[in-house]
Amino acid sequence: LPAEKERQARVQSVLEAIYLMFNEGYVATTGHDWAQPGLCQQALRLSRSLAELLGDETEVLGLAALLEFQASRLEARQDEQGKPVLLGDQNRALWDVLLIRRGDDYLNRAFTSGSAVGSYCLQAGIAGCHAHAESLESTRWDDILALYDGLAQIQPTPVVKLNRALAMLHAEGPEAALAELESLDSLPALHDFAPFYAAKGDVLQRLERCHEAESAFLQAASLTTNEAEAGLLQRRALTCRDALSPLSKH
Repeated sequence: LPAEKERQARVQSVLEAIYLMFNEGYVATTGHDWAQPGLCQQALRLSRSLAELLGDETEVLGLAALLEFQASRLEARQDEQGKPVLLGDQNRALWDVLLIRRGDDYLNRAFTSGSAVGSYCLQAGIAGCHAHAESLESTRWDDILALYDGLAQIQPTPVVKLNRALAMLHAEGPEAALAELESLDSLPALHDFAPFYAAKGDVLQRLERCHEAESAFLQAASLTTNEAEAGLLQRRALTCRDALSPLSKH
């Protein structure tokens, strides 16, 4: 390890690199495959090594917890054909209980360290709520929304605001979520961001505004460079189109 002063100056960059590596493995930016599990495993290995070396650093423990929780769902995120499986449709029996326990251990150590928690700890808290929920409906959405409120205070990025709006969908309903999403329309960073339009499509579909939902899903599909994700979004758009067909009502 470098000396204390140099280490403190460098540790955040190291954490960010590991975080970005895991995210690229979790949902690949480009290519045919939805995920690259090998990248996730490399990031997981690095986060564990860092936690072993710097076990008194709150954010190091927070990142380790976050990656354990997220990695626990890897097997359930794709079907046998490699197609994406959304959170609400995943077989939770496939989630890795050992990784969830490791996440719990890291997160407990982080929150009892006495130091102020940062963005990785809050994200780990959100992932932990998902990891322990028996279903999408029974998830502690109020807790997740509160954690996003805290995250938005220290990291008020467009992506955090978008994810908070999705939490509102389940905590407060689709009308509240749509109002929140519409308030983000003016953010330039989201104009070419596929997940923003996918989120709009999801909310509009739940409101049975199928024509608008179809357009949003198609817009999202046109913006993503991941073929598996584009296929999922196109199928969701087709579902909305089918709901508009007169034949679907008989």
